[in-house]
Amino acid sequence: MAISVSTWVWEHSQARHSARLVLLKIADGMHTEDGWTWPSVKELYEKTKLTERAVRAAIGDLEILGELEVQRNAGPGGCSRYRVIATPRKNCTCIFCTPPAKFAPPELSLVDGQEGANFAGAVFSGVQKTTLGGADSAPGTVMNRKRSTSKNAGDRESQRDDVDRICAHLVERIVANGSKRPNITQAWKREARLLLDADKRTEEQVHKAIDWCQSNRFWRDKVMSMAKLRDKYDQLRLNAEAEREKQGSNGTRPGRRGGASDDLSGEVYGQGRTRI
Repeated sequence: MAISVSTWVWEHSQARHSARLVLLKIADGMHTEDGWTWPSVKELYEKTKLTERAVRAAIGDLEILGELEVQRNAGPGGCSRYRVIATPRKNCTCIFCTPPAKFAPPELSLVDGQEGANFAGAVFSGVQKTTLGGADSAPGTVMNRKRSTSKNAGDRESQRDDVDRICAHLVERIVANGSKRPNITQAWKREARLLLDADKRTEEQVHKAIDWCQSNRFWRDKVMSMAKLRDKYDQLRLNAEAEREKQGSNGTRPGRRGGASDDLSGEVYGQGRTRI
């Protein structure tokens, strides 16, 4: 896996300079079946000869670019884990986009027993297999795998209007602040869906969180992707509440001074209105 993903980075990645170097190092370590690897930041800057600050900035840039998925505190011992988001390109003959035929997953099988299996991070059940040519031909085993209905990290997100609206809103606010327009990737849509479904935030709350952080001079350059918005959501909420309380203690009517807290203080925090 590592060789083919590294090939994809060389051939197709849009990352440049330090970010490209960090992405290559991460791709080189993707040795697990599901594609995840968990190098420490120290290992990354020692191997790439970059500074720690440059490595952390590169990881953020790669998330924004949509070429790196980061799950913070999800690896062994609470470390972060990483996966290159590599998409095969049409008409490309590199080893990633057009793997050799012997590695292509079989589509048909003969029935000769059943067993469970776990392949490339996806859970399968009802595996049907047969060995062609007897016991000595084990490498020729053909398997027909039935994918479970659970959504895996690499699956394509289904079309949802609320998810699309949230992603588009964050993109437009980022662009309005003078930054480069980010791509709305499957990773973006997945994080937006989880923000709604897993974290139990309403669409209105998420829209208000986007408006608040992109109007706040401290947060606007720190929330440049949907993954970062979800990761920092509680911090944003607490910061917005602290700002509102500070304004109230100073006798200032929230929402009237203009700037970062217009949409998230005053009436928004009043009785019966939505908080982020």
